[in-house]
Amino acid sequence: MIILSGILVMVIGLMLRFNALLVVIAAGFVTGLSAGLSINEIVGAIGGRLS
Repeated sequence: MIILSGILVMVIGLMLRFNALLVVIAAGFVTGLSAGLSINEIVGAIGGRLS
Protein backbone atom coordinates (compact mmCIF):
# COMPACT_ATOMS: atom_id res chain seq x y z
CA MET A 1 0.00 0.00 0.00
CA ILE A 2 2.85 2.39 0.76
CA ILE A 3 4.12 1.93 -2.82
CA LEU A 4 1.07 3.89 -3.97
CA SER A 5 2.45 6.99 -2.24
CA GLY A 6 3.85 8.06 -5.62
CA ILE A 7 0.30 8.52 -6.87
CA LEU A 8 -0.40 10.82 -3.93
CA VAL A 9 2.67 12.88 -4.85
CA MET A 10 1.39 13.09 -8.44
CA VAL A 11 -2.08 14.23 -7.42
CA ILE A 12 -0.87 16.83 -4.93
CA GLY A 13 1.88 18.14 -7.22
CA LEU A 14 -0.43 18.55 -10.18
CA MET A 15 -3.19 20.08 -8.05
CA LEU A 16 -0.69 22.69 -6.84
CA ARG A 17 0.25 23.27 -10.50
CA PHE A 18 3.94 22.45 -10.15
CA ASN A 19 6.02 21.62 -13.22
CA ALA A 20 4.67 18.29 -14.51
CA LEU A 21 8.10 16.82 -15.31
CA LEU A 22 9.38 17.57 -11.81
CA VAL A 23 6.24 16.08 -10.27
CA VAL A 24 6.64 12.87 -12.26
CA ILE A 25 10.31 12.53 -11.31
CA ALA A 26 9.54 13.23 -7.64
CA ALA A 27 6.79 10.61 -7.73
CA GLY A 28 9.25 8.15 -9.24
CA PHE A 29 11.71 8.81 -6.42
CA VAL A 30 9.01 8.37 -3.77
CA THR A 31 7.77 5.16 -5.36
CA GLY A 32 11.29 3.78 -5.73
CA LEU A 33 12.27 4.59 -2.16
CA SER A 34 9.08 3.07 -0.78
CA ALA A 35 9.72 -0.06 -2.87
CA GLY A 36 13.14 -0.44 -1.26
CA LEU A 37 15.37 0.71 -4.13
CA SER A 38 18.55 2.66 -3.48
CA ILE A 39 19.10 6.19 -4.80
CA ASN A 40 21.61 4.85 -7.35
CA GLU A 41 19.09 2.34 -8.71
CA ILE A 42 16.39 5.00 -9.01
CA VAL A 43 18.66 7.49 -10.77
CA GLY A 44 19.87 4.72 -13.09
CA ALA A 45 16.34 3.71 -13.97
CA ILE A 46 15.23 7.30 -14.62
CA GLY A 47 18.40 8.08 -16.58
CA GLY A 48 17.97 4.99 -18.69
CA ARG A 49 14.41 5.98 -19.59
CA LEU A 50 15.21 9.61 -20.42
CA SER A 51 18.18 8.96 -22.70
